[in-house]
Amino acid sequence: MSKKAAFRALKCNSDGHITIACDIRARAWRGGASATIAASVNLTIVEAKALAVALLDEAEAAEQKVAKKEAAEARRQKWREKEIAAGRMVVMTASQVFAR
Repeated sequence: MSKKAAFRALKCNSDGHITIACDIRARAWRGGASATIAASVNLTIVEAKALAVALLDEAEAAEQKVAKKEAAEARRQKWREKEIAAGRMVVMTASQVFAR
């Protein structure tokens, strides 16, 4: 069984329009209720290029956000290890915490 891509260009018309389709699958938080929404849009070449630029900008912003979060986590981990080594922080197991 082949799996369809979530977004795909269906056809490029000779009149300068591009048809883009997307399938969105949703499932209820609990239970078996689910839905699939199939949608398509007919864009001009200018609109399709603007959409591509906007998607690339959002992807780059998301990559920067992830990199910033990873760097902050690395700094936090380094600080934590330094505090433990200096004896200002103690790592306790769950049994030690609940024994108090």
